[in-house]
Amino acid sequence: MEEEIEVLEEEPKEDIINLSDIIDSSKTTNNDQVIGLDRLFEDEEEVIDAYEEDQKKEEEKQKKITKIQIGLIVFLVIFSLLVYFFGYNIVEPFIKID
Repeated sequence: MEEEIEVLEEEPKEDIINLSDIIDSSKTTNNDQVIGLDRLFEDEEEVIDAYEEDQKKEEEKQKKITKIQIGLIVFLVIFSLLVYFFGYNIVEPFIKID
């Protein structure tokens, strides 16, 4: 039982597209879409620097807010103690007791 292998000698009907032709044509027609590696890494560094600056600004804002909150709490405690101990003496002349 010998099987015969049939060999096709016809050329394929579809054209074979060479990838290098596609890459070359895209470079010549769309120069805006081609990004060099150096430019890509520089942009990444700028983004990282901008992100770090934004984080520093956020930390400074949070520190300022924390200082204001602590100051208000201290003021509230001192004011409430003064009113508690000396409030009646200050307001006593205005209170009419029959």
